[in-house]
Amino acid sequence: MKMKLALAVLVGFMWVSSVSHAEVDHAKRIKKCIEDNQEEDASAEVIKRYCICMSGKMSDNEKKSISKWEKSHSAEVKMCDKESGWK
Repeated sequence: MKMKLALAVLVGFMWVSSVSHAEVDHAKRIKKCIEDNQEEDASAEVIKRYCICMSGKMSDNEKKSISKWEKSHSAEVKMCDKESGWK
């Protein structure tokens, strides 16, 4: 019984750790996207919504920045343009 409890606790810690890491990567991607798009002709709120949308479309394992990833994912760009109110 103690072994099952210990295993359950270990799995729980591993899951929390991976979720936290994914959230940090997600936040970094969004921050970089916002920085990359500061000079665009859109409000800060629209850019933020666009970057959040695009990051949400990407895999947690994706290593490319949003700015690089969007070049090969035009369908996602169109969806996030519409969702964010861009263009």
